[in-house]
Amino acid sequence: DDIAFAERVVARASVACERLHQYDALAQQAAHAREAQEEVEDALTQIQSLVSALPEALVGLDTEGTITFANRAAGRYFRKQEFELIGRSVVELVRSAAGDSAVWERAIAATAADKYVATMMTTEGRATVDVTVVPGLQTAICDRLVTLNVRVPAAEPS
Repeated sequence: DDIAFAERVVARASVACERLHQYDALAQQAAHAREAQEEVEDALTQIQSLVSALPEALVGLDTEGTITFANRAAGRYFRKQEFELIGRSVVELVRSAAGDSAVWERAIAATAADKYVATMMTTEGRATVDVTVVPGLQTAICDRLVTLNVRVPAAEPS
C-alpha cells in the first residue's frame, strides 16, 4: 500500500514538474514576444520619424482616394497639419483649394506603378513636380503611396 501511495505521489509530482516546465517555456516565449513587439514598435517609430522628415510629400491613399497617411511635407503641400489630412478625400481637398485634381485622379486610377511629371500648385506657386504612384500595397496603412517631389529650378548664373 505504501508503495502504491508513493507511486501515485511520484506520478503527480512528475505531472506537476512537467506543467511547471511548460509554464516556464510559455513564460519565456511571452517574454521573447514582448521583446520582439518592443523592437517592432521601436523600428516603426524610427521609420515614422524618417518618413516624416523626408523632403518629398508622401501621401497614402485607400482605393477610394481617401488619405490614410501623410508626412510633414504633404502637410505643407496641402497647407494643413498631417493629422488634418487623414480621412479626407484627396480630390475634394485639391478641388476646394483650386488645386490639381487631375493629377490625383490619375494616381487613384493607377493599377500599376506610375511615374509622371505634372505642373502643380505648391506653396511657392506653380511648379514642376515628379509624381510617383505605387498602387496595390494593400497594407493596414494604405492601398497606394503617392510621392511628390517638387523640382527646384537651377539657380541662374549671375
